[in-house]
Amino acid sequence: MLKDFFFCKNIEDLDKKTLIYIYLLMVLLVSILSSIYCYLIINKFDELTDNNFNIIFKNIQFEYGKLIHNIYYNFDYSFIDDDGIIYYLKRLPLHPLLLVSIAKISKNIFFIFIFKNIILFSLLFISVMVALRSQKIKVFVLFLLFLPFIIPYNLHVILSIFFADNIVAVLIPSIFILLYSNNKKKYFLISIFIFLLYLTKNSVMFVVYILPLLIILLEKDRLILKSLPLFGAISAIFLWGIF
Repeated sequence: MLKDFFFCKNIEDLDKKTLIYIYLLMVLLVSILSSIYCYLIINKFDELTDNNFNIIFKNIQFEYGKLIHNIYYNFDYSFIDDDGIIYYLKRLPLHPLLLVSIAKISKNIFFIFIFKNIILFSLLFISVMVALRSQKIKVFVLFLLFLPFIIPYNLHVILSIFFADNIVAVLIPSIFILLYSNNKKKYFLISIFIFLLYLTKNSVMFVVYILPLLIILLEKDRLILKSLPLFGAISAIFLWGIF
């Protein structure tokens, strides 16, 4: 029966109840992996938490710590580095704002790791389902698409809270998975993901600039739909420029 489910049943034939069960299974696995990873991080960087396992923002690495601390406590998007220089726009906002938003619910470090990773893997899950449910593809392919994230280094990048690459590692695969879809709604999701991608780190700017143009040139859908990713990129550039 399980064999028939994986290798004979199409994803588009799955009912809502089954999809919810698959999603909850993913949430459970992500929660377990995040908890294990968080435990290992705490053992390696014991200065990251206090005695109650509340995160100490200033001790987060790669210059995000002081910025996140200042946003959380002072609502000020700036930080002073070790040389006494004050920076206002050195780091793009998505990663620090995501952590601050989660920490406003709870500063418990296990909660932050788990909640952050559930959000990211949920975005990936939505992208995969939108793409595959528009094709006659067997259920086992759904699980195959998550295999690259089992590779230890890839898993480390996604589960971490120390750098913005954890968001990039989900958004870029999600965008390209969506491009495989025949679902017209994919352009709305791609535009949102490109908007978010621009606000993660400077090294992805080339992707944000070029990919929307390639979509307009290569995709065969209506121009107004194909232009949505470009609108997402322009909106992100405009809003960050105003800020």
